[in-house]
Amino acid sequence: MSKKIPRYLVELITNVKILAFVTLFAFLFVIVYSPFQATQWFLGGRYSSATIFFIEGLIILGGIAILGISRFFMWLVNRKNLISMLQYCFWLVGEIIIIGTVYTIIDYTALNDNQREFITIFQRALIFVPMMLFIPYTVSYLFFALKDRDKKIEELLEETSSEPLATYDESPAESEKKNAPTANTATPSTKTGDNGIVNIFDEKGTLKLSIRKDYVFYIESADNYVNIFYEKNGKMTHSMVRTTLKSLEEALHSQGFMRCHRSYLINVKKIKIVRKERDGFYIDLDQDGIGDIPISKTYADEILKIFA
Repeated sequence: MSKKIPRYLVELITNVKILAFVTLFAFLFVIVYSPFQATQWFLGGRYSSATIFFIEGLIILGGIAILGISRFFMWLVNRKNLISMLQYCFWLVGEIIIIGTVYTIIDYTALNDNQREFITIFQRALIFVPMMLFIPYTVSYLFFALKDRDKKIEELLEETSSEPLATYDESPAESEKKNAPTANTATPSTKTGDNGIVNIFDEKGTLKLSIRKDYVFYIESADNYVNIFYEKNGKMTHSMVRTTLKSLEEALHSQGFMRCHRSYLINVKKIKIVRKERDGFYIDLDQDGIGDIPISKTYADEILKIFA
């Protein structure tokens, strides 16, 4: 919980969008629950439905105003140093307590709801406020977390595309051979499949990675991207490219790559063991540090034919 909160959570534009969504959800919440007399908890059943909705609307707008002021101060606090996740959680709890307190005071005084104890109204407010905030907060945080992830991936890909083409087609030993005085050495063709070279293109047709097939172990799908896992200087590394696993499956099938799962494309030559467990088949590749790769039922027959 000492981990710092993501920067996007304290950006003003992010919080404006969150509060707009909270406002919409809060009004829908009141409309949906009014027929079930949920709002009567707080007004003692002394008002008509239309009056209740009007009063609750004003209270909702007041609560949003409190949240807006709170988020502005949060932005000021975090301009230099981000607060921790624990501090952020306490901040949220503080917002709930402040809104609940303000509501209780208004209900107990301005609305003359003195038929109940002050503490009783406050306790109910502390139930009602989190109920309205939990769903919109959760949905908003998930949405902005995904947006932030996609933004970082795009930035990473832009940085990668601005660099020289990543090419890895020989080991250090092979490099020494190449530099030694020998006969003419053939230059690998840029066409996929020539001289054992695997060329990976992105969705726009731009060449992103050129690598010897013998060094590629498997390719894993990651939403709209793929991760190509390969060996470099004796260690496993990977490169991310924006494309689909299906397009790579079609392009690399003739190169000895097979689909074993909806999320995995493997280099058949790197398969060391295919073993059966209670929940299905798994592949062990010829490299330490690579976890089990599952085989789905759709592709099991084709994979098992290799060892028939």
